[in-house]
Amino acid sequence: IPEKIAFAFGVVTMLSGIIGVPLGSFSSLFLRPKEPRADPLICGLGLALSSVFMCIAIFACNHAFFLAFILIFLGEIMLNLNWSIVADILLYVVVPTRRGTAEATQILFSHLFGDAGSPYFIGIVSDWIKVEHVTQEAYCPPLAPEDLKASNATILCEANRDFYSMQYSLVINILIVFIGGVCFFLSAIYLVRDKERVERFVADESERVEKEDMIKSENNSTWSDEENPPILVVSKNEIQKFEPLLKPLAYKQPKI
Repeated sequence: IPEKIAFAFGVVTMLSGIIGVPLGSFSSLFLRPKEPRADPLICGLGLALSSVFMCIAIFACNHAFFLAFILIFLGEIMLNLNWSIVADILLYVVVPTRRGTAEATQILFSHLFGDAGSPYFIGIVSDWIKVEHVTQEAYCPPLAPEDLKASNATILCEANRDFYSMQYSLVINILIVFIGGVCFFLSAIYLVRDKERVERFVADESERVEKEDMIKSENNSTWSDEENPPILVVSKNEIQKFEPLLKPLAYKQPKI
């Protein structure tokens, strides 16, 4: 039923997010102790599989409706694997003083070029494809003059053109997702090195701060009455008794 397609797509997208995000997090926790580069590999593999599933779904939806929805569900699960992992990667490849900026920048660009800007861009491409390539002569069956007057024929023709122009424009999304997977595979080459550099920086910084705190505490320390070191009180006779030990060269034996 055409009226239920948008609702079904929304349900599929919601369920894929509920399953995909925790699945990515658990996969990272399970595989990272065994493979240090597991995080970008999971993200790259997820995006690569997502591009394959989405491509098949887009071009099979007008022939196998239910198969297309199943492939969209699987593709969106693979797409959602990277959400929690990307946030985790940013935390251990960026120094602590810049992590907040890194997270904010990543979220800004992902929404700016993703769910905010991409619908407008895809719409422009779809309209251009509809005017230049998906013409009435090519995508609408020839109709008799009396059929052209019927409103249903015009509506079906326009719906057919809208479908194919949108189908072809969505290939851009598939290409971007695949390129993102390739970028994750490339980042796996440098991930361990960058993580070790951050760990060394944090260790050196903590050691430097600890030394500075020790110096400040020594310079600013004051002795209270209770913290003063004990004072040895000795009588004059006792000092004379120990004087040979304190000044052995200056001491002279008394004459008998």
